Amino acid sequence: MIDFRYHVVSLVSVFLALAVGIVLGAGPLKEGLGVELNKEVNNLRGQLSDQNDELNTVRHALDNRDAFTRTVTPQLVAQQLAGQRVVLLTVPGVDTDAVGPLTDALHAAGATVSGRVDLRAAWTDPARTADRDSLARTLEAAASASASASAASASAASASAASASASAAAAASSLAAPAPGAAAAPGRLLRPTGGTFANAGAAATTAGGATSTPSVNGATGTDSVLAGLLASVLVTRDPQVAGHADRGAGALLDAFGKAGLVGVEGDPTMRADQAVLLVPAVPAAAGGAASPTPAVDTVAQWSAVAVALDGAGRGAVVTGPASSGTSGGVVAAIRGQDPLWHAVSTVDTGGTPMGDLTTVLALHEQGAGGSGRYGFVGSVDGPMPRLGSGRS
Repeated sequence: MIDFRYHVVSLVSVFLALAVGIVLGAGPLKEGLGVELNKEVNNLRGQLSDQNDELNTVRHALDNRDAFTRTVTPQLVAQQLAGQRVVLLTVPGVDTDAVGPLTDALHAAGATVSGRVDLRAAWTDPARTADRDSLARTLEAAASASASASAASASAASASAASASASAAAAASSLAAPAPGAAAAPGRLLRPTGGTFANAGAAATTAGGATSTPSVNGATGTDSVLAGLLASVLVTRDPQVAGHADRGAGALLDAFGKAGLVGVEGDPTMRADQAVLLVPAVPAAAGGAASPTPAVDTVAQWSAVAVALDGAGRGAVVTGPASSGTSGGVVAAIRGQDPLWHAVSTVDTGGTPMGDLTTVLALHEQGAGGSGRYGFVGSVDGPMPRLGSGRS
């Protein structure tokens, strides 16, 4: 058994060690320790100052690069999109401050911006899946009825389109505030067949003859239907149709609006030739924390919109910040599927003067039948297209 003397000896040893440390620190070792500590502190201060100087240099370089790009953009893009009409679309999370500078660049290129369509969260909300299914059936039926009437006679088409449009708008109005747990009405959903929107006659007809569009991994039939119908409202391949209002297209867009799927600025029913889809940063990259796995594949849904816009018009460009080109981003998703990136151009420098310039040049390339992946994230074809480039 350990006796009291053992405890006394242990305590004395501890206090002696403390005393020796204090004496040495205050005496022989004081000067050496102080000098070394001061050296380390001064060294760290110097490194921090150097890093701050480097950071400031990089910031100034980026500011100067952006200022230079803004200055030369009007000259570089002049007449690149002369006579073209472009519609802009945004998805939830996009920094809308990026829309203004991009619009200015499009105007400098000679393009007319027909309007802007903001896709709402309801487009991908899992709680609205049944409502979107029902809306897709209703709008498909209206589109098919309008197409059939158009084939019969021009006057009959006008009356049928008005009737079908009213039916679609009424159905969409009833979906704008759905009851919790409401089930989808029975009926047949439109499914992509052979890359085209089967039975969506009005969609293809009003779009001026949409070309076949590649399927998007993860996108459902309803996603493809709604994307195709929206694209038919906004863009066309027919130069005789571009820039002209269409009552049926207006009613379809109203139906999307009443269902809470889109918001509209300008008059995008004066259909455009081409489209730009602005996508946001990846939440994990922007917030610094991992995001939970979504209940639905929102990236696939936005990709389906981009592909539909490209197929219905004369080309589409998807632009977003750098992180959109990383895992979980729309730009990365399109680049990861061969049929998609061969059709839709992507830009991962969105929201910057360089991104605006690149987007304009990519639209010009799309109009000439080409496509590309531009920026600096992952596998890209270069920072931007060559001036005047088309299909290689």
